Amino acid sequence: MLLRVTGTMLVAMLVAGAVGAVAGTGAIWALHTAHPEPADLHSLLHKVVPLDAAEEGRLDAKERGYTGKRVAIEARMKAANARLAAAIHADPRWSPEVEAVTQDVEAAAAELQRVTLEHVFEMRDGLDPDHRAAYDKALIEALDRGAR
Repeated sequence: MLLRVTGTMLVAMLVAGAVGAVAGTGAIWALHTAHPEPADLHSLLHKVVPLDAAEEGRLDAKERGYTGKRVAIEARMKAANARLAAAIHADPRWSPEVEAVTQDVEAAAAELQRVTLEHVFEMRDGLDPDHRAAYDKALIEALDRGAR
């Protein structure tokens, strides 16, 4: 049986795929996204580790650096999604343009995952050695929860 895919269905599938690509960046990235409860990595640290002023300063600087990178990558992802919408509007079929933009979305999602993982380890390095075990435990638990 042949399934006829309408333009609306195609857009829905592509949006779902793009969302899946972003979701594929994993639970670590979710630690940094807006959430009703503070769930970012910095907030998590405050819950599990008694940060001193020196640690707080180091981590704030690392968080600002990461935020700048994340915002830039997310802007690239949004721009790629706009190009994807335009390509589908021009030709609602899988085309070389759709393929190229899809690769741009995937590349940005992969870069976001890499930058986020780098940040996770930078944050760990910014902690005093006696605080790292608590951080590791909380991070692993958060990743395990995200995997369920």
